Amino acid sequence: MSSNQCIFCKIVSGEIPSHVVFENDFVKAFLDIFPKTRGHVLVIPKKHYSDFIECDDQIYIEVMKVVKSISKVLKKVFACNRVVVMIEGYLVDHLHVHLIPTMNPSYAKRKQTKASDEELRAVCEMIKSNL
Repeated sequence: MSSNQCIFCKIVSGEIPSHVVFENDFVKAFLDIFPKTRGHVLVIPKKHYSDFIECDDQIYIEVMKVVKSISKVLKKVFACNRVVVMIEGYLVDHLHVHLIPTMNPSYAKRKQTKASDEELRAVCEMIKSNL
């Protein structure tokens, strides 16, 4: 898939709206609309990379800095004992990191349902106000 057809590239360009919790010149972080748990965030490089192996080292470092920063906030805001971090680039052909606040591993068995826009807005504000 070319980068201009990638759903995450469309989110970066603003063609597809998202609930952004953080953004800088290199990285965008936004809420997953099919969250595994409340506060499930996706962190992506703005430039299209299929996976972390092909990603420029400096961009990868920027992504991981944001992952760490947002994970600390998620742990505080959702009073969870762990933030699961998963690096992907398979189901969506764009490097992305899932941040999933959780109290136990049962989150993985939970059926994902689409979150309401109101819920996403509320969670987004909770995270942003703590960054």
